Amino acid sequence: MKGLGIGANIGKSDKRIVLFPMTEHALRNLTSDTKYQLGFEAGLAIGPIGREIGIGADFGDKGKGATFSYVMEKGFMVSAGIENNYVEKRSDINMTFYGEHATPEDIVFDKKGAVSIPPGRGVEALHAKLTELSM
Repeated sequence: MKGLGIGANIGKSDKRIVLFPMTEHALRNLTSDTKYQLGFEAGLAIGPIGREIGIGADFGDKGKGATFSYVMEKGFMVSAGIENNYVEKRSDINMTFYGEHATPEDIVFDKKGAVSIPPGRGVEALHAKLTELSM
């Protein structure tokens, strides 16, 4: 994710971001080739414990939607502001993990079994739970 923001940011932190698309359009935008997000965020990180929350409006070639973000941070950071983000796919990482060409849309929506989960990667339980929750 790449972005530009306006607001107050002081410090340095390492972030792990979890995105929760709140609508089907937001999920489809997240997996499409063109996706931008305009949102608000606020966070605080001190040492190994830090959290940031955000809400964004998504715009892409699949429509518009809303996404909630939850961020786990380490370091020292105080932030609040408005952000504009561009989410890009990482085809090289998908290739390394899946061992085959796998688009984000193939992975998330599993079109006709397009992507198989490599054995021993530790994601079988995650995929099973996501499948259960989607029904």
